[in-house]
Amino acid sequence: MIAKWSFVACYCLVFCWSPGQAVPRIEASPADTAVKEGADVTLACTIADKDDYEVFWIITLGDAQTPIAIGPDENRNTAVYPRYTFDGDADSGDYSMGITDFSNDDAGIYTCFLKSPSNIPEDNLQISATVSLSPPDPPTDVTCTATNLRFGANVAANTEGTLVGLSCVVTGGDPGAVAQWFRDGSLMPGQNQTVVDEGQNVVTSVVEWVLSPIDNLATYTCVVNHPGWVESHGCPQTFSDLYLTFSPVVKIYPPWQYIERNYPATLVCNATAVPSDCTYRWFYNGRTITDDLTGFNVSSDASHSTLTFLSVSTDDYINDIICEGTNSMGSSIKTAVILNPEDDDPVKNAITFQYMLIIVVVVLGVLFLVALIVCCCVFAQKSKDERRKNDPNRQDGYTLNEVDGVDSVNRQNDGIDYNQFQGGAESRMDDETDGGSIQRLDSTKLNNAEDVEAMYATPHKGSTRSEASSIEDNTAVTPDDVEVNDQSTGGHVLY
Repeated sequence: MIAKWSFVACYCLVFCWSPGQAVPRIEASPADTAVKEGADVTLACTIADKDDYEVFWIITLGDAQTPIAIGPDENRNTAVYPRYTFDGDADSGDYSMGITDFSNDDAGIYTCFLKSPSNIPEDNLQISATVSLSPPDPPTDVTCTATNLRFGANVAANTEGTLVGLSCVVTGGDPGAVAQWFRDGSLMPGQNQTVVDEGQNVVTSVVEWVLSPIDNLATYTCVVNHPGWVESHGCPQTFSDLYLTFSPVVKIYPPWQYIERNYPATLVCNATAVPSDCTYRWFYNGRTITDDLTGFNVSSDASHSTLTFLSVSTDDYINDIICEGTNSMGSSIKTAVILNPEDDDPVKNAITFQYMLIIVVVVLGVLFLVALIVCCCVFAQKSKDERRKNDPNRQDGYTLNEVDGVDSVNRQNDGIDYNQFQGGAESRMDDETDGGSIQRLDSTKLNNAEDVEAMYATPHKGSTRSEASSIEDNTAVTPDDVEVNDQSTGGHVLY
């Protein structure tokens, strides 16, 4: 009895008991988090007793209706999703998701999903977290300074040619701000923006340049932009009313003109300068033009000077005319010319050349299109002829085919019912001169091209031909000329 129960116990231990399979569990799960623009983030997912389960990250971005799946166990599509990686050590069960350079496009729901090898939905495991873009931290301070610059009407004027600079320092803000300098609303060239302190996100923008007449009475503004601000910010102080002393900027009007010989010509020279009191001098052919110089008239004041050629000569067409303006800061010059209207006009020639070039291009384009259309039409016609030639149902006559070295006639579409040519046919034509003759044609004897040609040859007196041939060459036939054969013979009437 004891042996019997011992056997039952052993049987149950061997066949009725087996250790239960460990069920995977998620030990470290992702948590809802807000991420700064451009930052890197890692979403935790550590799994114990993974066994044959497969790990996926299911990502639903923004308002997307269809989620994306990355896995199993690694990113197998790095070409499409290069910024998503399995960051953990898979051997230790760490399947955390890493995202680099986070942006608003990455915001969404991230799910660590364990797919069961049984394919039974109830056996799958998953846990989700919402990842959003955190609002940026705006800068806390903007400070601007000027180097070698003086602003305002009550200070000494700045001097042309001076090396000056402006600096804009932005403190705080995550991510860092962008600062730019503008002069009278236009972006200044040569700016250099650097990050002074990454820990505090201190950004500085510096621009240096040499003062020139363009800076006179200009206004300078540092514009600071940050995603944490709805509108741009700037410096608390104002950089405007920059007064500058500079040498004259000279202009001559007109810089060139066509004047016929023996006609007068007038040129006006003016200058922009600070101080504005300027003196002017004209130079022509290497000498200074004065009022007492024959053939010229000069009149000047502090704002401009006028030069008049009383009578233009041929020599005046080849010499430069120079105007010089001078103030306490220095002097500058400008050159003008008088042109002979009989000479070729370089401006008109340039315009004419452009028009001719356009016309040539248009003509060549039209010719190319015409040639292309003609080629297409020729090709289409050749294709059509080729198809008609090879069409067995063509309706335009006979097609000669080479069969066994002998020319034969394809007579399928000549309008004659060849089924009537069973056993031959008879025809009779009366001839008033020789009494006529009767010929019997046997269709089985049309074995060569000579027979075919004889049958379809143009008729002459006393010849035998088919009805189709007589109609084709309009030969008149009367009832007296035709003898109808007995229809029972199955023959066909020939004329």
